[in-house]
Amino acid sequence: MIRNSEIEFVQNRISECHGKPGAMWKIIRNYGPTSRAPASTVQCTKDIRATADEFNDYFTSVGQNTAETVLNLASEYNIDMSSNTAPPVTLVSEQFEFKPITQHDLETCIGKMPANKSPGADKIPMKLFHDCLSNISTPLTDINQSFETSVFPEDWKYTVVVPHLKEGDHEDARNNRPISLSQSASKIIISLGVSPSALRWFCSYLTGRRQAVRIGSTLSSKLPIKNGVPQGSILGPILFSLYINDLPTVAQHCNIESYVDDSKLFLAFSLNELDDAVAKVNQDLKLTFEWCCTNYLLINPTKTK
Repeated sequence: MIRNSEIEFVQNRISECHGKPGAMWKIIRNYGPTSRAPASTVQCTKDIRATADEFNDYFTSVGQNTAETVLNLASEYNIDMSSNTAPPVTLVSEQFEFKPITQHDLETCIGKMPANKSPGADKIPMKLFHDCLSNISTPLTDINQSFETSVFPEDWKYTVVVPHLKEGDHEDARNNRPISLSQSASKIIISLGVSPSALRWFCSYLTGRRQAVRIGSTLSSKLPIKNGVPQGSILGPILFSLYINDLPTVAQHCNIESYVDDSKLFLAFSLNELDDAVAKVNQDLKLTFEWCCTNYLLINPTKTK
């Protein structure tokens, strides 16, 4: 009876968090089982600055290492890397225009953003924007200059990354997930309903980015990010979804369903069609592998069933 009452209590608390994933995960962490040691108990046995530099070097090189691995695989399996090249994009007059941001737009946008998020490299918390909203909303409309000139501010491209242990040795960078702390002003401009059509603005947003890793209060040196979307950013999942949007069209026999970077390839068949089904699945797996290579993506064999 006590167990059932506890389950009902937790279910009710979770149902109250509809549309608030942060609050939901807080409840799950508080009431669910966990084997992860509290962050306060994690201690570094090596020089902290050297460890931070090591982590930053690993995080910023993942994309480049992936690209090199893909090129080696393409060479090994004779894959034409130009076979999946997208046609040139033609800008269409009014289809991809940004709309000027008004003071009301800014106030509405900032009002919807969580005030308790950690600040980025500028150390300005979102709560400050909430508290000073009536005084700063007018000057913040200067954000429109970014859209008019198709230039994303250089200072906002700098991100501080905090390693978050997944499992294993916390001093091994491979066992950590990078959590990016974007600057508050950067979050505001990205949350304003940016149209994915202004290609030059997105090019400016994605290029010339830098990051540093923070362990405790120690910052690593800054390193450039040459590949991938900004980790932990608001636009990151959207841009990645756009990048892999044509994946479901690759298979000739199977269906492909994706959720961000997790995809399933499946085929329905009867037992008397088993041999034919295996051949079809293998053919589509080969096509999917080739598509991944031409798009500089790797299939993770340890997470493939």
